[in-house]
Amino acid sequence: MLFFGCEKDDGCLLSPSEEYKVFLSTKEKANGTSYWVINILDIQQNIVSTIEMQDYPVSLVVKINWDDSNRLWFQCSEDHSCFYLEKEQDYWFIYPLGFDSNTQLTAPVFPE
Repeated sequence: MLFFGCEKDDGCLLSPSEEYKVFLSTKEKANGTSYWVINILDIQQNIVSTIEMQDYPVSLVVKINWDDSNRLWFQCSEDHSCFYLEKEQDYWFIYPLGFDSNTQLTAPVFPE
């Protein structure tokens, strides 16, 4: 498993509540192409969710960042797609930007 921007035993990107950490890794398909995987850990370094992003090959530049409400944002720089992951009870759900027209969410600034 590859860790991007993480030190060993360091959760790469800490959530604002300091309850979760996230890192990106890659996984290879049977045909030899690789795609991005989002790994969310609890503060004890246990993986609590693994989201395989099979529509996002590693050839695409992707960025992740937390917002102040503990939502994890994912952005693809190539096609400008953007969505967020939000924990509801024990599961992390993926929502596209604009999913809830009653809520005006703004993606956080993504690190360069």
